[in-house]
Amino acid sequence: MSDHWDPFGIGWAMDVSRDQLLLLLGATQESLSPDEARDKGGDSDDPEKCDDGVGYNAGGNITYLPRERFREGKDGCRAVGAIEFHEGGTESMQGGTKTIWKYDCERKLAPVDPPGYTQLPKGNRARGHLAGCQFGGSGSDLRNLVPLYQAANSPVMSNIENAIAKQIKGGQSVKKYTTAVYGDANSPIPDYIHIVAKGNRGMNVDCHIPNLPYREDAVCLMEKYE
Repeated sequence: MSDHWDPFGIGWAMDVSRDQLLLLLGATQESLSPDEARDKGGDSDDPEKCDDGVGYNAGGNITYLPRERFREGKDGCRAVGAIEFHEGGTESMQGGTKTIWKYDCERKLAPVDPPGYTQLPKGNRARGHLAGCQFGGSGSDLRNLVPLYQAANSPVMSNIENAIAKQIKGGQSVKKYTTAVYGDANSPIPDYIHIVAKGNRGMNVDCHIPNLPYREDAVCLMEKYE
């Protein structure tokens, strides 16, 4: 583990490996399961919790943070964030899955809707990945899904994601942090998606994507990809 000065004025920030991150979160490799979180009311036996721990993708380089409870009941858990570590090249980006919007015969999976998805209008809603499919993120683990308006999901968020993905494919190593920002403590629908990505070839991205029913450009403190 090492530390460095954070350029956004937050102070000293730590560079951590995935295993070190899990220790900071109170988890170990042995405590984790590849099983995906799909219960919108929480997979934990503890009624105060939604998940017993973090999740991760098949490649082990993406960590899904445990969901937080915003209300009691079957739809009471919302996604918080995802942390990604990508070595330059395509290997770390394998295994991503699209969201499930109809019954998947091959995987025998029913549609997976994050809480709040049906509150958004038909024709203007999306099951938004926090760690995108193009990075290796899951489209069926609810720790990685939030309800987004369609324009926020694509093209506003996807344009930023695709620009980051292009650099990783080109050989730049990147750490990427994506968090859902909720203005209402009792709502499953985020107000913003916050993406921070830093790379070893100059990438420095810090953008907020507004989750609005119409297209609104991202607000970026920094948007440098190479």
